[in-house]
Amino acid sequence: MTDEDLGVPSRGSDRGVNTWGGRAGRRRAIGGTIAVLLCAVLSGQAGAQWADQPLPRPDLRNADGEPMVRVVATTTQVADFARIIGGMLAHVDPILSANVDPSDFTLGPGDLQRLAFADLVVENGAGLEAAWMAPVVHGAPPGVRVMVTNRGARALPEDGERYGPGWGRVIVPVAIASRGLATSPAPHGDPRLWLAVPNAVRMVANIRDALSTVAPPYASYFRGNAARYTGELTGLDRTIEAQTAALPRGRRTLVTTYGGLAYYAARYGLTYVSLDIPAPGAGRVDVAALVARVRAQHVHAMLVTASADPAVTAEIARRAGVRVVTDWYADALGLPGSDGDTYVKMMQYDTNAIVTALR
Repeated sequence: MTDEDLGVPSRGSDRGVNTWGGRAGRRRAIGGTIAVLLCAVLSGQAGAQWADQPLPRPDLRNADGEPMVRVVATTTQVADFARIIGGMLAHVDPILSANVDPSDFTLGPGDLQRLAFADLVVENGAGLEAAWMAPVVHGAPPGVRVMVTNRGARALPEDGERYGPGWGRVIVPVAIASRGLATSPAPHGDPRLWLAVPNAVRMVANIRDALSTVAPPYASYFRGNAARYTGELTGLDRTIEAQTAALPRGRRTLVTTYGGLAYYAARYGLTYVSLDIPAPGAGRVDVAALVARVRAQHVHAMLVTASADPAVTAEIARRAGVRVVTDWYADALGLPGSDGDTYVKMMQYDTNAIVTALR
């Protein structure tokens, strides 16, 4: 992966210096200092007095005193991948929290501050974060431009606008975890590539390469962690394949009130039908038409999101004779300690729920 792929500023852009190494670096014979991304660079007219001043970037180290790579991950899935690859040498801060729908999210000042202090931002890509990351990502290659001062954080204006004295200009590289993966042929695309485990393997490789680019002395450590995790994911993929392959041919169709199972179904030999069940109070629902559609598709299970009207869902299930699954993970991992608090656990849990309902 090149600097351009990551969104590292080209030559002539404002840059700072960071140092990776410490005791772990010496143990791995990868010590030394390296010029990497990105501190605030001040500009302005001498003598002017401004109340806003750039906040200093905190010095983040692990328990052994080694400087850690600061990673901000947009989603819970890519945050989980980055934590495993980064291990003790990366601090990973997700923007989205457990059980949060990406489509309902907007960036706040605290999120901008985290972006500004990052060494690397990792996005899922495929349009998932477009609505709320686009305002802070400018140009090509992608980079987050954020300003943090003692009066708060905000996205930087477009290039060419004058900055007042005392303002800091920070450009942070963005790595797209889904880079190189083919997106779903669905009408509006589907960003949930992680629901097919081979796609997750590619995302892990992309994050490994991005981390290695921003902190080369730690590259061998990141590669080792990624290799071990890839082996675990390969085993997970085989397990899911075996579970779904054991289903009878006539019992591999399910309905969802959520159009995000394209990758999962294609990878694991299932057919799914997306059924639009509105939220409670959203208007009249033609239950008979929905029941007819479920019966016509020979569906045996329904995966229902929390937004769907439970009364309508229950009526469809009763009249069509299908099982309903309401407890599963879709757009985000679960809370710490839950059955879906890691990517591997989430995929195992959802697969068990789907296979049980279809039997």
